[in-house]
Amino acid sequence: MKRYYSTTLLLLFLFQMSFGQISFQEHVISTNANFATSVFAADLNGDGNKDVISFSRFDSKIAWYDNVDGLGGFSEEIIVSDDIQNAGSVYAADLDGDGDIDIISAASASSNAGEVCWFKNLDGFGNFSPKIVISQNNQYSISVIAADMDGDNDLDVVTPMAWYRNNDGNGNFSDAIPIPSIVTSYLPKAVYAADLDGDGDLDLVTVRSDGTNGRSIWHENYDGLGSFYSSNSYILPGQYGGLSDVCIADVDSDGDNDIVVTSSDNSVDNSVVRVYLNSGNGNFTGQTIATAAQYRAVFSSDINNDGNIDIIAASSGYLHWFDSAQGFSENTMNFSFYNSITDVYAADLDNDGDVDILSASSNDDSIIFLENMGVLGNEIVGTVKLNLPTSDCNENNIYLPNILVSSDDGGSNSFSTFTQENGDFQIPINIGEFTTTTYSPSNYNSNPSSVFIEFTDLGNTEDVDFCMEPINVINDLNIVIYPSINNPRPGFDTTYQLVYKNIGTTQLSGSVAFEFDDTKLQFLNASETISSQTSSSLTFGFTSLNPFETRIIDLEFNVFAPPTTEIDDELVAIATINPVLGDETEDDNVFELQQTVIGSYDPNDIAVLEGDQILIEDVDKYLHYLIRFQNTGTASAINVTVENVLDDKLDWTTMQLENLSHTGRVDILNGSEVSFVFDNINLPDSSSDESNSHGFIAYKIKPKDNVVLGDIFYNTAAIYFDYNPPIITNTVSTEIVEDQLSISEFENDMFKVFPNPTDSKLTIQSKDGMSEINIVDINGRLLKTFQNLDSSTDVVVDVGSLSSGIYFLKIQVNSKKQVVRFIKN
Repeated sequence: MKRYYSTTLLLLFLFQMSFGQISFQEHVISTNANFATSVFAADLNGDGNKDVISFSRFDSKIAWYDNVDGLGGFSEEIIVSDDIQNAGSVYAADLDGDGDIDIISAASASSNAGEVCWFKNLDGFGNFSPKIVISQNNQYSISVIAADMDGDNDLDVVTPMAWYRNNDGNGNFSDAIPIPSIVTSYLPKAVYAADLDGDGDLDLVTVRSDGTNGRSIWHENYDGLGSFYSSNSYILPGQYGGLSDVCIADVDSDGDNDIVVTSSDNSVDNSVVRVYLNSGNGNFTGQTIATAAQYRAVFSSDINNDGNIDIIAASSGYLHWFDSAQGFSENTMNFSFYNSITDVYAADLDNDGDVDILSASSNDDSIIFLENMGVLGNEIVGTVKLNLPTSDCNENNIYLPNILVSSDDGGSNSFSTFTQENGDFQIPINIGEFTTTTYSPSNYNSNPSSVFIEFTDLGNTEDVDFCMEPINVINDLNIVIYPSINNPRPGFDTTYQLVYKNIGTTQLSGSVAFEFDDTKLQFLNASETISSQTSSSLTFGFTSLNPFETRIIDLEFNVFAPPTTEIDDELVAIATINPVLGDETEDDNVFELQQTVIGSYDPNDIAVLEGDQILIEDVDKYLHYLIRFQNTGTASAINVTVENVLDDKLDWTTMQLENLSHTGRVDILNGSEVSFVFDNINLPDSSSDESNSHGFIAYKIKPKDNVVLGDIFYNTAAIYFDYNPPIITNTVSTEIVEDQLSISEFENDMFKVFPNPTDSKLTIQSKDGMSEINIVDINGRLLKTFQNLDSSTDVVVDVGSLSSGIYFLKIQVNSKKQVVRFIKN
């Protein structure tokens, strides 16, 4: 359950929108920021959670608040400095390149007394140095940002009047480098950096005002090195008094950066939120989207998680957000601490995948956290545990991960997720009557079987715990092979993951065997100790594998270079988990993976391990899907979300999460819309850290009971890196085909092979007679030969001495050859 450590006000404001309701819940972080003027969010202590930073004018204080639980529960203020005079702002970034986040401040008065300072994060845990003064001549500049203005891959400091070069990347800054403007009579108020003309370097936008008049100017980075000239500054159309703030984002989703400014003029008609839409080359068209009293701050982010960047603005006593996908339709919020809002910021503060809002209020001395409840304003939370024969769920601490939990209103709404490693789950839902159930494994019953809850309004959290109880004593193991993040390429290394599980009710010990083609692959290393090894096989022992426990073995191989291994060669690998005898479902104790050796590859793709066909007799078995993604951008991805819509012929209630490359969560809406959410993944870009720029998702799912011969399952994924447009993967398809390896017989127009699978003997019948039969293993090694058959039409071969596994018959029939696969039990 969420716990908030500061005073919490359960005030909800609802927006009626075309797709339903969206709500925010107000939480007070502090009322001790005397005349608060600035707020920011960043991870200051390296725990993966966004902390909050504030600047307050009358107590000259910069403070930060630790996000102690990652859910938006904040500590009391931790003072960074209490000697920053005059009005000002704060920003946070890594200025000295040591991997942690430092703080920057700017403060100014009407004389040359303002300072630009930074505070070094001394240990990465939020302990800061005294202020380090960058400039003491910061007249009128009450805005500060960090941006790489000269393209040298470190962060410089920028105010509306000047910027300061980070000379060595270690936080040693140059003297002020002026940002001249053709408008010199107005005082600078705010600054923002982004590429406005599509030339790959950062330009600037500043807003200037004298209280009565104001102009917005964009400054072209003339040479990409931070050279700004009056002749290369451009006044945006429209003159508004009291211009106060600026932000830049692609608010019309056309691939270029637009500009948004606010005016805090006392005249309602002259106090505006104005959008300047970019034609793509730095030519802008103005559009006023709102007029009200005293618009003082603006920020941009995707508020309603629809993939479009929205606008947040603060006026005298209100917050407003404008839905960019709905023509900038306005939604107004009025909370108790909104007497005079001076700054706004947006970030995911509670790690639930949506963007929350921060505000600073000068008259209320407050820093406020508005939790974005999304279109779903209630929550069902709980834990799933295992019941042991010697105790019960209330007495033990065996928590069950990856259990599917669903809440359904019996009508149009179904919300589902998987339990985390600690057995916890969290399902956001809306108003209505909901029944919550777990989809327990077939060997277990859930206690309770379901729980009914009715929500008549928003802002409620209900606790629901489940206990898994074994039906009887059952041994049941399974195994699967997941291939490398990189497909096998001649001359390069490739990897495999052996994922094995105990889905029975008893603790088990045994072994895992991996067979591979040693004519095409060379074994390099394994993450576990090998108990026995041959040229083409590896065996690993395991002990005390508990019910619901999953273990993983990582294997690394080198793919032999041409001509030994060529593009389009087939690689076959087989994994077996023992004991097979006595296992409840012996079929899933063996897994075969077939791969095609490739050349170049797309790092963002989806694969189905069973391939493009499955037999009609196998429709009751799992399909294994692997989604791979790589950050090929130029900066780390803070958040990654993978959207995957399930084919309507797949049974979502059978879905099982096999493995995630990074910590994440799964949200399932209405049994088909699956979201894999990796918040704060901080995935490096491939140019700076290729090996760690990859990620993957592995899950399995069964077809529905009513599928028929000829049905095809399609699967595609959309991969979102932060707020960039999605990368759409390839589409994989799997068709149900006629059974050619049935238990009774294999049949085509030439011959029959039966029984298949077999324990000892195979009968091979041919219409035209056979002259030779060869038995080979998956690596192409010849094991047995039957010659001089004198064109027999009926041959019985003994395979009883072969180990359990998959083999191939190569049959010579007159001038033709036929290859048939068979299974030895």
